[in-house]
Amino acid sequence: MFLQRSIGLVIAAAVARATGPRILPADRSARVMSFVVGLFATAALLLILLALQLGGSLAVVSVISSQYAAVAVLLGVILRGQRLWWWQALGLVGASVAVVLITVG
Repeated sequence: MFLQRSIGLVIAAAVARATGPRILPADRSARVMSFVVGLFATAALLLILLALQLGGSLAVVSVISSQYAAVAVLLGVILRGQRLWWWQALGLVGASVAVVLITVG
């Protein structure tokens, strides 16, 4: 996994350098936020691997880890002030209920 992430970082940096945009955000607070998000992403990957190695149910671990998009949406709402429509909120609630039901049952 480390090799995969390292190669991805090198390729992303090379593409960013070749196309011209900045690799790091210009604003200091954006750089700090990027670093914190990276820490959380790394922790999430490590927790998924730990859950699978300790004999966790593949079905439960994969269903829970598939909810990363819901976390991204919620972070956008909380940190960036993006608007969440009622049907999107209903979808997030429905997905959360489905994860709980799969986990319990």
